[in-house]
Amino acid sequence: MPKTNQKVSPERNRPTPHSHRRASPVQQRSEATVERILRASMELLHSQGIEGFTTNAVAHHAEVNVGTLYHYFSDKNSLLTELFIRFETERVDYLRNRLAHFDETTDLREWVHETLKSLLDLRITTLGGTVLRNAVRAIPSLYDLGTEQDEKSVADLSSALRTRYPNVPSKRTDAIARTIIDAGVASLDRVGVGLGQPKSVLHELTEMIVAYLQTLEK
Repeated sequence: MPKTNQKVSPERNRPTPHSHRRASPVQQRSEATVERILRASMELLHSQGIEGFTTNAVAHHAEVNVGTLYHYFSDKNSLLTELFIRFETERVDYLRNRLAHFDETTDLREWVHETLKSLLDLRITTLGGTVLRNAVRAIPSLYDLGTEQDEKSVADLSSALRTRYPNVPSKRTDAIARTIIDAGVASLDRVGVGLGQPKSVLHELTEMIVAYLQTLEK
């Protein structure tokens, strides 16, 4: 199969979670306090959902004064933004790293299935991860961030498709990448919140994507 030297850069368009803080800690003890606040936030999301997520509840759970929390985060949306960017960065980086070797894989079905399974596991095993993904539909600022992250995945996938299938026009790889990312994100989000059987959805989503990609090999 013809190949080019084009690879996906792992550092491209990396988001910066700290840009949403009111202040950044300058001492190790202060950084530990911020991490405790963020860890408590994820634990609270996991146990109480978005409805029970308030700055007072987070401060209480983190065992810090609410004034300390407000020193770093202006409100609960600022907290949610940093948590969401951290979660999405891990998701986007994982897919980017997988795509860096997409043109080398010989078992397309296994590659697609393992990639989807890992992305689903990330939603399920990350404490509060499914709540964060579900919150995208209810909080406009998170929806916009989610869209930005999905656009990066679309660009990464389209680039990887062009590397594996250099004879396919870029407009088509762009369209295919967007269709796959949109379908994948929506399907995995539904399974993450219990709306679907994981094995069944993973199988059908894998078969759909593989069938789609195989049309590029003809």
